[in-house]
Amino acid sequence: MAKRVNERIIVCAVMLLFAVLSRGQALNPDPPSETVKLIFIHHSTGENWLNDYNGRLGIALMNNNYFVSDTYYGWGPDLGEGTIGDNTDLGHWYSWFSGPYSTGYMASLYPESDQVSSYSRLETDPGGENGIVMFKSCFPNSNMLGPSEPVPPIGSNPLRGQGCWSEDHTVANAKGIYIELRNYFASRPDKIFVAIAAPPLMAGDTNEEYAANAREFNEWLTGEWLVGYSRHNVFVFDFYNTLTSNGGGTRIDDPNVNDLGWIDGNHHRWYGGTIQHMRTVPHDYLAYWSGDSHPSEAGNLKATGEYVPLLNIAYNCWNGGGGCPRWPSTVPLRVPSGTKPLTLATDNQGDDITVNWDASLCASPGYHIVWGYGSGLATWQVAEGVCSLGVTGQYTWTGVPDPSGDPSRMLWFVVAGDDGAGNEGSWGLTSADAERGGTNASGTCGCNSKVLAGSCDAQ
Repeated sequence: MAKRVNERIIVCAVMLLFAVLSRGQALNPDPPSETVKLIFIHHSTGENWLNDYNGRLGIALMNNNYFVSDTYYGWGPDLGEGTIGDNTDLGHWYSWFSGPYSTGYMASLYPESDQVSSYSRLETDPGGENGIVMFKSCFPNSNMLGPSEPVPPIGSNPLRGQGCWSEDHTVANAKGIYIELRNYFASRPDKIFVAIAAPPLMAGDTNEEYAANAREFNEWLTGEWLVGYSRHNVFVFDFYNTLTSNGGGTRIDDPNVNDLGWIDGNHHRWYGGTIQHMRTVPHDYLAYWSGDSHPSEAGNLKATGEYVPLLNIAYNCWNGGGGCPRWPSTVPLRVPSGTKPLTLATDNQGDDITVNWDASLCASPGYHIVWGYGSGLATWQVAEGVCSLGVTGQYTWTGVPDPSGDPSRMLWFVVAGDDGAGNEGSWGLTSADAERGGTNASGTCGCNSKVLAGSCDAQ
């Protein structure tokens, strides 16, 4: 018997970690059509990442039409704070971009074309200034203290210009430093600034509390720092999250095997036609140790594979060659009005249903179906869930339950987003602007918390 499905109450509710919205264009992960100059501010971890015999980032950037230069220890003018290249901790970025000597530092950085580390790069310098500035702190910065609130105003922030060994190296103070950086970046719309999250520390080089603090800071950096930022010249790559799962049997036990391209794990990448920032492995330590906290070759190769397409998207957004990522949030978002409607297709009277939903406007790291029978619709009584739908926006639900035994002879369902860590997104709103199903999670697919803050409104 055919199943009756009331399509009026089929709602696409999505959980975001990186919600994507293009300005009338699709996101474009293709390399720039013309050579772009890029400079990378780094120390030893960045050196290994660039190296042809380790992370091969230099080769990947070269093959994607970037002319890469870099800075290292000893680089730059001494304008009163020591050689600025020596100082790349989180608190030091204030000195680089906003401090009293920042104008002089930038005057040296933008025209810099020298190569310090060993990596392959394009033979011909296209001339002009660097259009992209990548900056990264090293792994000691993941030894983070609390608290995370309140965030001090920059004028009284004790982390300004300080290293990561300072007692002021807290989550709250680091947030304050990065909030201040936005002001400088907004003043230079002619440049792209790429903040690379500091890599995690290996177990034994930090403790559970400090590692959790580092996780919290980097989730804020990737998910909240750019909320409300109106320009399209700043991008974050979560190097930290990328390096916290591997391809071992337990997903954290083999630093020499990575999980690049795997459907699960901890990633920040272009995947399935959308930007995906996800975490299914609960781990806050480095999963790619190499005798110390320098990431192994396998970890660096994973980071290269995930980072470069995102860099291309950021460049094409800024240059008008593609759509722009919506600045993300770390909370689940309601799907906005104006998205593609959820559609159904069946060729066997509803025994199997192909569900299509919009996974491009408000992207989620994962999706699941929550369903129930029509007799329980008034109270949103949940029967079960269908888990792990993938991220493509299409799923064939086989063996759909037959509602003929229910008085309503009807089955309802919603597609909800999830983050793989027990959090479920909104089911959408009723005509009275109330949350469908109430504020409690469905309890299906491991989701025990329903996060309702925030919305993903079309623009």
